[in-house]
Amino acid sequence: MNYDPMANMDDGSCIFLGCTDSTATNYDSMANMDDGSCIFLGCTDSTATNYDPMANMDDGSCDFSTSTFDLDDEKNLLLMYPNPSRSQVVVRYSLVEQGRGKAILTDVMGRILQVWDLEKQTGEFILAGNDFPNGVYFLSLARDERIIVVEKLILL
Repeated sequence: MNYDPMANMDDGSCIFLGCTDSTATNYDSMANMDDGSCIFLGCTDSTATNYDPMANMDDGSCDFSTSTFDLDDEKNLLLMYPNPSRSQVVVRYSLVEQGRGKAILTDVMGRILQVWDLEKQTGEFILAGNDFPNGVYFLSLARDERIIVVEKLILL
């Protein structure tokens, strides 16, 4: 952008435009000034169950299923979407037994990062994915200090 044909030494002042966000599809490691061209693939339809508010280019992955919990189901359920995610994750849960439970977020080393008290048998809450670094996590449902179901969560 600011090329000087008379220069015979690089003084570090060269400006290279491009996408400087390493999580973008078109990240340019040579760029030192963001030009607003970053592409984030994902579902851009806000009515989809896996809508990604960080996406600016649709990748055809939008899911419009209307799956719901069957309250008569005989197993504990834990659903998260979108997964993988760059931002907030909707967590839906269903516990077979009445009473209180917990949702526990851990990293791959098993360190507890956040705990949610679940006061209802079925419910939903938002996990703020952008509060944690990119990586693999595990969300567990627990009752009476016993883990009853575990699901993997990927944050981008």
